[in-house]
Amino acid sequence: MNRDCRVPARTFGGESTLDAPDGGRLTLTDLAGREVLQMAIPAPTTTLHLDIHTLPAGAYLLKVSTPTGTATRRLLVQ
Repeated sequence: MNRDCRVPARTFGGESTLDAPDGGRLTLTDLAGREVLQMAIPAPTTTLHLDIHTLPAGAYLLKVSTPTGTATRRLLVQ
């Protein structure tokens, strides 16, 4: 993951923020591999709010791809 993109903490509630000043793409999948959210991150984006109120509690994989790298984090929605 590039140093310019920050992903949220591993556990979050109703809303979380993501900093990706170079833009990119965000994908959220459940642990069965089903995509539950996908969105473009427009450049320049300093804060993108992820509204996860409608997601059931559980574990998810958050993948953020930017022009300078990709990171995947396991997240727990409470």
